Amino acid sequence: MPASPGEVIRVIKGTPLQVRIVLQRFADLSTSPLSAEVIGNCKSGKPEQLATLNLDPKQSEIETSIDAVTAGADGASCYLRARVRGRTAKGETALAYVNPIRVRLVDSLR
Repeated sequence: MPASPGEVIRVIKGTPLQVRIVLQRFADLSTSPLSAEVIGNCKSGKPEQLATLNLDPKQSEIETSIDAVTAGADGASCYLRARVRGRTAKGETALAYVNPIRVRLVDSLR
């Protein structure tokens, strides 16, 4: 089920998640490699970096999976968000963050 930043989705407890990051590059970063970090608490229940994915200059999409989603401190949900990092032509660090996606863990999708 696709989800966008800021949305809430329902997922059966223990189900793996496929995470896809799609981005639009600004002119200053069009020829630079980028690093996309998946951040959240869906793996251990505690906030952590879940994956670091490297994008070549021509890539605008990348994906990874998270096995057996776990609830965070509320016992009923977890969250995922992304941080993208790159360097401008002037050598400055550029960062972009997306709003989190809340994942509500349920016993069934009925």
